[in-house]
Amino acid sequence: MSGVSHIVGKVRNALHRSGSSSSDAPSPPSSPGPKQEGRERHAKLAQSLKATIENSGKPESADSNAVHNSAIAPATHASKHAWIRDMFSEQEFDSVRNYVMDRRTKEKKFEDMPIYARIGMHLLFNQSYLSQTLLGERRVDKLLRDQSVKQGQIYDREDPAIVQPHIQSFIETYEIDTSQLLQPDLNAYKTFNEFFARRIRPDARPIDSPDDPAIITSVADCRLTVWKNVATATKVWVKGKNFSVPELLGDAKLSEAKFGTNPSLGIFRLAPADYHRFHSPCAGAFGAPTSMGSKYYTVNPQAVNTELDVFTANRRDIRIIESDIPSVSGLVTPVGIVAIGALLVGSIGWTDKSEGYRAAKGDDIGWFQYGGSTVIIVFPGDRIKWDDDLVAASEQGVEVQVRAGERVGQAIGATSS
Repeated sequence: MSGVSHIVGKVRNALHRSGSSSSDAPSPPSSPGPKQEGRERHAKLAQSLKATIENSGKPESADSNAVHNSAIAPATHASKHAWIRDMFSEQEFDSVRNYVMDRRTKEKKFEDMPIYARIGMHLLFNQSYLSQTLLGERRVDKLLRDQSVKQGQIYDREDPAIVQPHIQSFIETYEIDTSQLLQPDLNAYKTFNEFFARRIRPDARPIDSPDDPAIITSVADCRLTVWKNVATATKVWVKGKNFSVPELLGDAKLSEAKFGTNPSLGIFRLAPADYHRFHSPCAGAFGAPTSMGSKYYTVNPQAVNTELDVFTANRRDIRIIESDIPSVSGLVTPVGIVAIGALLVGSIGWTDKSEGYRAAKGDDIGWFQYGGSTVIIVFPGDRIKWDDDLVAASEQGVEVQVRAGERVGQAIGATSS
């Protein structure tokens, strides 16, 4: 069974619970039907999400334990608390996790998700509620949007009694290497979002072949899948019913003119524990960003591997790079870069938004504030060859952990220097 089939099967088993009884064992008359159970489950999930975000704005104390009940907490930590145990079974917590591979060691492991993402997943897949009316879907969309905005506001607060305990807990929980920080004084970070979008020392992420324009590098510390063409991506990984590059870019004419009918994709997913600044995959001149989308769905693979239109519905910024990547034809190689927000992502920022801004390969070009997020880069299908190990893992439905600045591919027909 491929990694994707494994994940989707787990999602269906763990999340699509209708609560209906078997045909030969009718429910007692007093038992609620699936619709009522769906409504009740939605109400509990909504309250749980609101509670995690409220705790993000509370100071830590011995009796409140706010940090470990907040959006920062991984699901495995939060599952120890009674209010979470009442919501999810132990089997649900253990069964739905992400399968990733370390590029250096080739070790494959399951990756836990934060509690807010777990709750968001259950809200999105509470089918007995969502399928009742369009109103159910609208309510979920509004809840995710409102709570994402609220979380961003909380993490922009400057109260040291809240900020410093949450930073310390985040460092301990996700084993952040503070020796890499460009600003090592934690007290210098006035808000949690300042720390989340922290800069690191340039030598902590060296750029592969910085002077060779033919080599493409990773835009971020991330979990990466790469796709020679959209057909392969949608067959194996991106299952959104309306996903296409024209939809992603929001401009069909631009998409065809720049990338043709069969573009190549790299999907760089950033988990909350990752360094959350992103870098240019190549040298070139940037167009000004265009913003679109209004949803705040989780970008977790369990959502991407379903018909939910995560990438083409979510809040996102799009820029086109007129790159220095060499081509056989001698024409400029355009590169699309799409920064996609997600559940609880407060904002997407750019180092320089101006038209014509030039960046060298590996330059810091932007950042995300709190939450998981994704960057997708788009190439004309005949211009890039992704590295073989990344292609092999992606075709098995396995994300590969890579770091910003690592080589991920090479221009087709170009000889690296």
